[in-house]
This record gives sequence, C-alpha cells and structure tokens, in this order.
Amino acid sequence: MSDSRLGAPVELPWWVIPLGLPPLVAVVLGALLSAPLWAHLLVLATSVALLAVLLTVATRIANRNMQSVWMSAAYAVWVFAAVLWVVAVASSGCNCA
Repeated sequence: MSDSRLGAPVELPWWVIPLGLPPLVAVVLGALLSAPLWAHLLVLATSVALLAVLLTVATRIANRNMQSVWMSAAYAVWVFAAVLWVVAVASSGCNCA
C-alpha cells in the first residue's frame, strides 16, 4: 500500500510557533550555558527531537484530539529532560563537595 499511516500533509496550525519556542530557547541555552557534556547532549537531542515531532504531528495528523495526545506525550518526555538539564546547569557552577 502506498498510503502513509500518518496521512496526507495538512496545513501548519497556529500552535506550532508557541509550542516550538521553548525547545528553540533550550537549544540556544544548551549550547551556551556551562554544564556536563551529557547534559548538553541531552537537551540538544531532546529539543531537536521535540521540534521534529511537533512538525510531524502538526503536518501529518489531521485529528486535533490525536494531535493533543501526541504533543502531550512528546512534551512530557522533553520536560523531564529539560528539568534534568536545568539541575545539571545549576549544580555545575557549585563546588560544594
């Protein structure tokens, strides 16, 4: 079969820009702020992956309810990684031990 499971491309929704801003900011800050290498890789990889998922969901899934499900799941993974990165950045400046 030639049909894609994701469906035909649809128009880019308005919510792509506001939902794409936090991962874009994380990519910029992830490259600039001091943190261990694993933290840099974590925030960069998950942010780029979230942006890819965001664009794929926005352009390939026409059902708004399913868009919401996919975006909620993707953001849950990204927020977990972003919190780990913030903790790594906050603790990298402290010579407490």
